[in-house]
Amino acid sequence: MSLEVTGTLIKFYDERTFPSGFCVREFVIRTEEQYPQEIVLQATGNAQRRDKIDTLNKFNINDVIRVKFNLRGREASGRHYNSLDAWAIDSSANAGGAAVSNPSQMAQPAAAPAPTYAANANPSAEDEDLPF
Repeated sequence: MSLEVTGTLIKFYDERTFPSGFCVREFVIRTEEQYPQEIVLQATGNAQRRDKIDTLNKFNINDVIRVKFNLRGREASGRHYNSLDAWAIDSSANAGGAAVSNPSQMAQPAAAPAPTYAANANPSAEDEDLPF
């Protein structure tokens, strides 16, 4: 499942490297919406392929970034875990402006203006003889 979110980078966690060579660096972004959310995502890699982590390391706290990520879920020892795995990270300025992180933020078409009625208009007998 591929998703996208745009927000302000507010925190980096230390990079963790495991004996297998797998490494992960978590980071937090704050969304720009009516009720901002602080979302933890992760960039992963290994000793040979660190491109996602290296891309993340180019950004600073308070940068506005766009993150494309996959939602992952797994079970271990009877518990279920979720992670948000970043696969593309870029500056929202390079992405052509702020990306829509929530479909409700998309521009809505303008509503048609309400009809206006003359204050002195008297309804005709035909208008008063409605079937309902």
